[in-house]
Amino acid sequence: MKTTRPRLEPQAPQQPRRRLALKATCLLGWGGLAAVLPGCGGGSAEPAALPAVTTLAPERRRQVTGGVDGGGTGKPVSFFSLALRGVAPLTGGGVVFGTSACRFLDAEGATFDGTTLAQGMTVLIDASAVTDLTGQPSADALTLRRAEQLIGEVQTIDGAAATLRVWDQTVVVTLDTVFDTRLGADWTLLQPGTRVRVWGQLDRVGRRVVATRIDMPDPADVDAVRGVLTLIDRNSGQLGIGTLRVRAADDQPVVLPEGLAVGDVVRLTLGAADTLLSVREDALQLPDRETAALEGRVTAVTSPTQFMLDGVPVDAGAAVWNVPGPAVAGQRVAVEGHASGGVLIAQRVELQRDDDDDEVIEIEGTVQSVDAEARSFVLRRKVVHWSDTTWFEGAPASWLQPRRRVAVKGRRSADGTWVEAFLVNVER
Repeated sequence: MKTTRPRLEPQAPQQPRRRLALKATCLLGWGGLAAVLPGCGGGSAEPAALPAVTTLAPERRRQVTGGVDGGGTGKPVSFFSLALRGVAPLTGGGVVFGTSACRFLDAEGATFDGTTLAQGMTVLIDASAVTDLTGQPSADALTLRRAEQLIGEVQTIDGAAATLRVWDQTVVVTLDTVFDTRLGADWTLLQPGTRVRVWGQLDRVGRRVVATRIDMPDPADVDAVRGVLTLIDRNSGQLGIGTLRVRAADDQPVVLPEGLAVGDVVRLTLGAADTLLSVREDALQLPDRETAALEGRVTAVTSPTQFMLDGVPVDAGAAVWNVPGPAVAGQRVAVEGHASGGVLIAQRVELQRDDDDDEVIEIEGTVQSVDAEARSFVLRRKVVHWSDTTWFEGAPASWLQPRRRVAVKGRRSADGTWVEAFLVNVER
């Protein structure tokens, strides 16, 4: 995928900070809380929340496949759930991962070529201990499982609300969502019927997927939906995720997992005519690790210091919080600590807000329109303003014109309606 990224990164203008910067899909940095990854945030109002999701009973965890299961060499010491920040080298959560001994698995457990990984893909990594001998935290990845949320055709696109629908699931696109330009110049130009693969966070409370990346599926990829089961009819074999209804073909029955119940996180694979090919429980299960770092959405709060993060119990009684808690259901949170007995014992907790106005944001795409007099242009349906202090790289502001590709770094305005750019990279 061809992308345009600023090669030089001038220091962002200093502003009073209410909190440590941590975007939607970031993990807590090692020795700090500011490792920035492609974000997930924002979006329009959502339907009423689902009931709080509780952890799976121990006897039903046998089929949970959200964690990384074996593979690689050596004994895993660390576990990460993150969106990739870079791939050469492999980076995420402020950690650089060596991959010479890594086994790469897709969501179905099949091996794949690790060189096909890309920024914004969500992954689960079992790794060696994190070391910091050179000032750059690093670890050897032993097993990496990539974990997309949706594969299927685009049904509808709402540019004003920054959402699209795939398999009847709402996908929220943020300013930080990485878009595969093989699909088009910009996500808003996607056509209904285009087949896409969506990576990101499953927001169980908001009933949505907040995308970290939208790209073109591999030819062999089978359509899939990961979400919270809202309907199960064992008599007819029908399953539901939100408004989606699917069942197996009469001549190809699918055995439903024993104990499968409404509220479980599942992964469905789907065939022609919306037929169900397979179903499995797919909740994240933490392995016991000396180090564990997760980011996601709060699914339930049981006390000011105990909550569920993507269905994983978190004990934050002894944790350092970036701002006073407690967390609230549906909130973005990143946690660093260790895992024991399926519980994440937190050392650090980062509470996050969607569309935080003091975050440095990055936007990439093609210019839609330019107003030279107002010193502004529209990029991905967002108005971007520049000033005398804006650093233009690659070409001057006079080169800005519709359909020219640019990458922007800046900050949201106080009212969140436009972006103040401090760096604009213009592709020649």
